[in-house]
Amino acid sequence: MAWQEASTNALRQRCKGSSRGKCASKGAGCSGKEEESSSRAGGGSDCSPDGLQQYTQAWIVAMCFTCQIVECLVALSFAVRGMRAGQPLWSAASAVVYTGLGVGVVTTLAGLWMTPRAWSRLALAARLPRFLGFMIGKALVSFGALPPPAGADTYGGGPGILLLEGVILPSGCLLPPRTALAMSCLKLPLNIMSGLVVGAFTNLLPAVLMALAVEALAMGTTLACHGYVRRHYMRLRWQ
Repeated sequence: MAWQEASTNALRQRCKGSSRGKCASKGAGCSGKEEESSSRAGGGSDCSPDGLQQYTQAWIVAMCFTCQIVECLVALSFAVRGMRAGQPLWSAASAVVYTGLGVGVVTTLAGLWMTPRAWSRLALAARLPRFLGFMIGKALVSFGALPPPAGADTYGGGPGILLLEGVILPSGCLLPPRTALAMSCLKLPLNIMSGLVVGAFTNLLPAVLMALAVEALAMGTTLACHGYVRRHYMRLRWQ
C-alpha cells in the first residue's frame, strides 16, 4: 500500500541520515564499515522509540480510514432499519446512533475538504472520542435517558458488536495498551446493562459472557496490532 511504502522510505531515510551524522562527527576517518555498523547499532534518535511512535501513527491513520468507512455503513444500516420501523431520523432513538457513531462519520466527511496532513492529525485526535461516543450512547440507553434504536437488540446480541467493537474499532482506533485496558474496564458494565435494556439478552449470564467476549477480543486485537507494528518496524530498521 502507498502509506506503507511512504513510511518505509521515510524510515530508511531517517536511519541513513542519523548514521551519516554519526560518521560526520568522526570526520574523514569514518569508513564505510563504521557507517554500516553505526546504522545497525540503532541509527540515532529517529530509529529510537520516537521513530516507532511515528511509524505506529502512520499505521493508525491508514487503519482509521477503513474503520470509519465501516462506521458510516453501520450508521446507514441503523438509519435504514429505523425508517423501516417508523423511527424518524431526528428521533430520540436515532440520537443514540449519532452519539455512538457520529464522531467516526464526521471525521470521515471532514477528509473531503481537509488536507491529508490535517486529516491525519484529526484522525489521531479522534481515537479516544470515538471510544467515548460508544460508551456515552450505551450509558444513555442503559440509564433510560434515550430509547434504544431499531436493530439494537440484533447488534448487541450478535456478531455485529463482536466485529465492530472487538476488532474494527480497536484496530482502527489503536490506543496504547493501558489506555485500551481502561476503556475496556469502563465499557464492560455498559455492555452488560445495554445488552439487557435493548432486549438482546433476557438473563444476566449471557449478557456478561458477551460483554467479556467483546472486551477480551478488543484487548487481544490491540495487543496483536501493537505487536505487528513493532515487528514490522524492527524489520525495516535492519533493511
